[in-house]
Amino acid sequence: LKELLVFRHAKTERDSVSGRDFDRELASRGLRDAQAAGSWLKEQDCVPDRVVCSTAARARQTAELTCRACGFDQRNIEFEKAIYEAFTGTLFDVVSRHMDCDRMMLVGHNPGFEMLVASLSGRHVTMPTAAIARLEWTEPPTDLTAQKASLAAFWTPKNGDLGL
Repeated sequence: LKELLVFRHAKTERDSVSGRDFDRELASRGLRDAQAAGSWLKEQDCVPDRVVCSTAARARQTAELTCRACGFDQRNIEFEKAIYEAFTGTLFDVVSRHMDCDRMMLVGHNPGFEMLVASLSGRHVTMPTAAIARLEWTEPPTDLTAQKASLAAFWTPKNGDLGL
């Protein structure tokens, strides 16, 4: 693993038909923002070679729309139930199982994603919906806790690339 894209799902509806948080879908702004995220990834020549996504409806929709917009085959998205409501330890486990790829995109939720970025890079960023934190390692880590990543880029639909 050389790069990790930590991607918080896009803006959602307040409620779901079922009343369950897990089933909430994207709002119209979220649909637009997910596509914009994919366009940014493509413009940055930063298309992932692996996408691992929460099984929650909003994360699935975000990943599918973003992948379509950046050119990643959405049939290859891997879904991990453990990402939903996960904190740093669980997210480390998920990422560690995918260290064999060069650029991985993880699609999921806060507060775990903000904590993951802080833990891996030593920098805290506030991740609004559809934010992407791009983490890079100078050498592929054998252990995620052994070497800090650099926060190479941070993108939000509202502010664009914040040019770190």
